[in-house]
Amino acid sequence: MSKILETSSDIFSRDGYDGTRVDEIAKVSGVNKASIYYHFQDKQKLYEHVLIEMLNRHATALEEQVAAAKGAEGKLRAFIDAYVGNMVNDRRISVLMMWEVASGGKNMPPSVLEQVIRLINLLSDILGLGEKEGVFHTSNPFMTYLMIVGSVSYYIVGEPLRHLAASQKLIEDSKVMLQSPPEEAASIMTEMLLRSLRRENAHA
Repeated sequence: MSKILETSSDIFSRDGYDGTRVDEIAKVSGVNKASIYYHFQDKQKLYEHVLIEMLNRHATALEEQVAAAKGAEGKLRAFIDAYVGNMVNDRRISVLMMWEVASGGKNMPPSVLEQVIRLINLLSDILGLGEKEGVFHTSNPFMTYLMIVGSVSYYIVGEPLRHLAASQKLIEDSKVMLQSPPEEAASIMTEMLLRSLRRENAHA
């Protein structure tokens, strides 16, 4: 079953839900189509299983990293570092979520959305802790989440576009951070975010 899920993750992220065919998943996985339907009922259930497995693993890793960090600022850094690390290790997460955003979430089951809400709630707790500690201004957790996720996902998934723009001399390499790994870009974004969140009397 793990081979089916791994193959499905590859193909769903490459072709999106609508472009994915169960026949191809079966062929690449080396199983017959009946076996896929036996385990997952249909393509929608298979897609749901793929997304839940990936996002649950992702959210659990973030929760563990945040729990181990000290203070609101430390926890926010841990949240972003873990998020970036997960996306670098498996960019399919970003790709699949961007497919869903582009399609208006038409194929996203509520059970999958619950995994996304876990991350928003985790970030909300961090920002709330920062307010209690007196180090963060009051902020909107959802907009902060979008800033983090949007920046990281677009940077990682958009790498080919940055290379294209630079190769055609439309923009200097340095301006699109062509040689910078996602971790470096995330570090810049983290400092920008912290500057906007910190109270004036908070220590850096």
